[in-house]
Amino acid sequence: MAASLRLVWKTAQNLMDYLSGIAMAMADMVTAARRANPEIGIACSRKNFPSTKSCQIKSVLCGGANPRRLGL
Repeated sequence: MAASLRLVWKTAQNLMDYLSGIAMAMADMVTAARRANPEIGIACSRKNFPSTKSCQIKSVLCGGANPRRLGL
């Protein structure tokens, strides 16, 4: 039981690490771009790692950027 719990916990922790990194990178890019042009918008790639599309989209939005070409 403890081994299974640790496996799930570690997977969730890794996912949160990646997602928070995406959000922070987007926020940094948006901040830097808006210093030069306050009206600019930042769009990110639609590439994602398997089974995490919706989570990654939310991370991008939390960082202040917009996902692009989601319908493909």
